[in-house]
Amino acid sequence: MENYFVQAIIFLAGILLELYTQTLSPGNQKKALRVVGGLLIAVGLVWMGYRLASVDGVNTPVPDEVVAEESAEPVVLKTPTKKAETIPEAPPLDDSSVWINSHPVGASVYLIPATVSLNDLRVDDIQQANNLIGATPLTLELSAGNYYVLTLFPAELYADNGFELPIYSSPTYRDAFPSDGSFIHSASFSDGEHIKDLSRVYRLYKDAGSAQALISVILPLPESERNQAMPFIYPTLSTVSSLSESYAFTEENVKNAIESNLDQHNLDDVVSANMVNEMLQVLSYTGKVVLETEPARIVIQLNGQAQSNFTITVYQ
Repeated sequence: MENYFVQAIIFLAGILLELYTQTLSPGNQKKALRVVGGLLIAVGLVWMGYRLASVDGVNTPVPDEVVAEESAEPVVLKTPTKKAETIPEAPPLDDSSVWINSHPVGASVYLIPATVSLNDLRVDDIQQANNLIGATPLTLELSAGNYYVLTLFPAELYADNGFELPIYSSPTYRDAFPSDGSFIHSASFSDGEHIKDLSRVYRLYKDAGSAQALISVILPLPESERNQAMPFIYPTLSTVSSLSESYAFTEENVKNAIESNLDQHNLDDVVSANMVNEMLQVLSYTGKVVLETEPARIVIQLNGQAQSNFTITVYQ
């Protein structure tokens, strides 16, 4: 509406200028036209600047700080999908079972067929009562196909196992739960500060005639070990020290496979022998450990609590 008003003013000014200049001599008419034309251009530029400034002021609000509440959507952090190279260290088992475990033990497990892409997947799509298949550890028969698995950890599980969860406003909260190879990590809060539950979402590829294993780890790092420089491992030995050693494996085979992958990705000079030894110790507690480096994330997982086979998955 303001634009039409200004255009009308300029139009009327032009008519008055034309009538006025007709009363002047030809020389004075040219001078008057140049002066008034310059003024009109200046007015137009000033008006355009005012409009741009006002539009910018209206359409660029200062973002509000997002604080999670009990009724709010869970805080979801999606890990970018990367091409993964899975290296089986031993022949697959000849059965159709899937074994799922977690740390802490006792997480609820939800499972659905993978019919949508990860970008279109919502935690609420999986976390439905009819998709609940039990609590860890569990073994189930599953036909070949692709599935999404969600593990849900209520805060009580951590209290029962002697773990202290960070509050949302903690400066190190974002670094308390590094990725264990899952595609989605989410958290909901009871009062905007205290964690109500934590969950991770995985994609499970079930091959026909072979057993599969999945271990979900959501253990809070001690505050002194958060925000670490790469390379680092998750979970750390101090994180799992309160758990019992429940995984048996051939240490030499796993160590050789880790060192082979480090050499393949030019990381043998970056990752120390002490760090490799710590990874082996962590595996005896959780059956899964992640090595986070600048060029690659390397996930080592045992395929059972008393199995000689394992997988190494590399995300680049």
